[in-house]
This record gives sequence, C-alpha cells and structure tokens, in this order.
Amino acid sequence: LDGGEGARATSTAGLGQLVVSAATAADLFAWLKGEGAFAGAPVASCRLLLAPSRAEVEEVNAATSGWYAKPDFAGLSAALRAWADEIYMAGAAPSAADRVALFFFSGHGLEHLVAPALLAQDVLKPTATGPTNAIDFNSLWSTVRGLGLDAALFFVDACRDQSQALYKLGVRGQAVLVPPPEPRPPPKTVAWLQASETGRFAYQTSANPRTFFGEALIQALNDQPDEAPPYDRSSAPWRLLFGSLERHMKRQVPQLLARASAQTQNVESGGYPYNPDALVALRPPAAAAPPARPAAAGAPAAPSPKAPIEAVVETTRAVRKSRPRISAALAAGLPSIADLAAAAASSVAFDLPILLDQRSAAALNRFRRRGVDRKSVV
Repeated sequence: LDGGEGARATSTAGLGQLVVSAATAADLFAWLKGEGAFAGAPVASCRLLLAPSRAEVEEVNAATSGWYAKPDFAGLSAALRAWADEIYMAGAAPSAADRVALFFFSGHGLEHLVAPALLAQDVLKPTATGPTNAIDFNSLWSTVRGLGLDAALFFVDACRDQSQALYKLGVRGQAVLVPPPEPRPPPKTVAWLQASETGRFAYQTSANPRTFFGEALIQALNDQPDEAPPYDRSSAPWRLLFGSLERHMKRQVPQLLARASAQTQNVESGGYPYNPDALVALRPPAAAAPPARPAAAGAPAAPSPKAPIEAVVETTRAVRKSRPRISAALAAGLPSIADLAAAAASSVAFDLPILLDQRSAAALNRFRRRGVDRKSVV
C-alpha cells in the first residue's frame, strides 16, 4: 500500500491503508523510553519495528530517530525468534525479581475458527507463499508461556473479522514460535487485551492522532483520569494493575469511538493464567499526567482493514502538520544490556522485548549498521 516497495499487489482483499498504527506504536515507544521501565523493572531489550505511511514518516522518525526496521514476514519471524531465545536464556538465570515480557501490535488482523492472525507487511505479496505471511497469535502467547518468565502481557490492536476475501486468498496465521524442548515452569501471568471481539473490527481514523485502542492504552499509562483513575493511589508509588487497566480500556475505547462514529468496538481480555493483580506500571504520586491529545473533528472512523486510501490521505497530512513533535523525552536513552548486566547482582534481571506495529523485522541488526550509541535501545 502507501510507501510500499515493488509492484502493487494484484488484489488488496479489502485491506486499506493504516493511517495511525505506526504513530500509535511510536507514541507507546516514546512512553516506554521516557519511563525506562515496565512493571517496575528496567528495560533490558527492545525491538522496535514500524512501517509508517507517508503521512506518518516525519513524526515517527522524530519519535524514534529512525531506529526501526523493515517489517516483512522474514524480519517479523526473526524478531520473534530472537525475542523468544532471549526470554528463554534469561529464564535459566537466577533472579531476585520478576521477568516480564511485553508485546504490542497495531495493524491488520483477521480471525478464523477462533485463531487470530496478525498480518505482516508482505501478506499480499503476489507469490505462492505471500498469503502465509501472517503470525498465529494463539501459538505466540502459548509458546512464550513456556519460556521461563514470570509474566507476559500482550496488547493486540487489530481487527478480528472473518474476512472471506483474505480467506479465499489463503491467508492463515503461521506458528513462528514452537515450544522449547524442555518447557520451564508456567508464569504467574499471561494476559492480553485485544482491541476487538471475534468477528468485529478495530477502528482508526486520520482525524485522531492514535488508534482508539492505542489512545486508551496510553491514557491509562499516563494516568489521564476518566471517571475512575487507572492507577491505585492508596500507596506510593501508585500502581497500575492489569485488572484496572482492563476496566479502563473496556470503558474508554467505546467512548472514544463514539465521539467519531456510530460504530461499536469492544475490547476483549483473556489469559492463561489470567491475573488481574499483575503489575503493569508504577508512577510517583507527584507525577502530573500530560494533557490528552485532542482529536480533530470531521473524519469518520473506519475499520483498519477497510479504510479507502483516497478518503484518508489528505486529512492525515493536515493532522500530521498540526501535531506536536515528540522530542525531548527521547534524548535520555534507555539503559544498555551491559549497564543492566553490571547491576544484575544487586538489582533485577528483567527482559522486556517489545514488538511495535503490525509489520516487523530484526531491529538490532539495523541499529548496528547505523552505529547507534550503546545507550540507545537494543
């Protein structure tokens, strides 16, 4: 689609241009980098993988300094396998604190026979193997469950409709990860939030700076209050627990969408084992929530895979020009693996892989090619 390489696909199978998925993922990355921690532990590693539309490139590059990789299926598979290997190796080492993995995906998806699939950038590639360029979500979380961590949290911002056009093309999710030969003890928590219910759409519009799911998630992380503050403020530091985040998301996503469209979108949660008391984030009591990012008026919401390119590009460009740039918070850098290893004896062995946007690749090699400072994301 927009900004793609090579010849266009012979059929789009109803998949339209994503207009704010990459920007949403970049905003989540900016939050993560600004915090330098997740679930109360420092970040050990991060895999950032984005495919911005033309209208998103400037802002995404400002938020990430361009440190993201091409997100085709080969790269996505390589990133997931490297992620799994790192979790498994970390699980073999003694640790005084929890090991947590975070997975975030914003992009195209479908679901057949209760099997959600996350579509790679080249899923429409007109080759014999093109339709297999998709990731099976169920095998992903179930494999991660056996890798020896304490908690894994998944956030999937994608449609789950039963697209007959994609099904006829042969699009199916592939089990990129397989269980290890010697599965480790099960974690305390494996939980997920999906942006839509089975058979339904996840919406986005160029008039909003983020997807509705992504906006609600970042609001919660920043403790932007609605009728019920997301963080538990009964003690310091304030704590965002998964159950509270779930309630916030199920309340806020429909409300945000209702301001732009008569469509409905309901967040669905799950887990095995599901633990509502799993820690998501910590926040000092004095931390002030940044102002909410207002949505522009006038553009109708559309489901991610059905938005026509012609209807969204000009509005997207106008909104992008008016949006503030993400800047100063990104200068600090995240601790490197070496920094964390040096502190491991007295601190925490924490593994946080993060997969941003729907189309992925092995970002580490790209970082090395660019000669990024060791204090940057690895």
